[in-house]
Amino acid sequence: MILFAKLSAHCEGLAPQILSMKQSVKISEIFPKEHGAWAILLVPFCAGAWASENPGFPTLILLICVVSLYLLRGAMEFYFSSPNKMGEYRDVTFFYYYVLLMFILFLLAASILFFYFKLFNLSLLGSLAFVIFVFYYFLVFQKKINRISQQLIALLGLTLTAPAAYYVTTGKWDSKVLLLWILHIAFFQVGFLYVHHKIGIYKNRREIKDLWDKLLFSRNLVAGWCISIGIFYSLFLAGLIHSAYFIALVPITAHIFAGIFLDKKELNIKKMGYLLVGQNIFFLVILLYLFRT
Repeated sequence: MILFAKLSAHCEGLAPQILSMKQSVKISEIFPKEHGAWAILLVPFCAGAWASENPGFPTLILLICVVSLYLLRGAMEFYFSSPNKMGEYRDVTFFYYYVLLMFILFLLAASILFFYFKLFNLSLLGSLAFVIFVFYYFLVFQKKINRISQQLIALLGLTLTAPAAYYVTTGKWDSKVLLLWILHIAFFQVGFLYVHHKIGIYKNRREIKDLWDKLLFSRNLVAGWCISIGIFYSLFLAGLIHSAYFIALVPITAHIFAGIFLDKKELNIKKMGYLLVGQNIFFLVILLYLFRT
């Protein structure tokens, strides 16, 4: 009787905990939520795919490979985000099936690209991406540098879809492989810094009293913009791009100057997102037009 009473008390104590557990992992919880990262992943891919020729079946296989690997990365980040994360759910079967499906899709797509289409240089880009993301996660877990620097490193890996798509579409391993990667890094790092700048300005709006304070707070953004202009100018002097390529930076430049010199108290994330999407599309269109002409 005493044992039964203790067991009943233990079960009663566990009852609220069991009731508070979630039923199963939902796809919305493991799907990557960084909307800007999707643009950094797919805009370079489209640029590389259409830069010189129209994409074919190998490019579609590469897209499956890239997206499945990115979704797999999101699932692993969900799994390791907290030691007790999976313990919050009664049923984690869906999560493991999801991971297995993404892994099989990635493995099949990569195998077709390597062994059927014999695109062996993808191993170089894949190895580079692997090194970049290993370094990224090392910094994340060790907390060696701030989040902005970590995400800029991740940007280097995400933009590798541009040279990969170009190589798979054309079968060429030439200077445009590196050129496409450099152009996308130069463009996206400015937009990335702008987003963090706007959020930072809003969070510290009480400490920023005048234009001089705002300029001091914007120094990283201005430095990033100068670096991008310098990269474009260096490529122009080297004869790798035409002066018309600078047009691609006009919208983001206007956006930056408006963000610094126009005094706006509110932070409209949705509006800022729409503007950045428009700038990404503009950059893509200009890039494709100039590459093809």
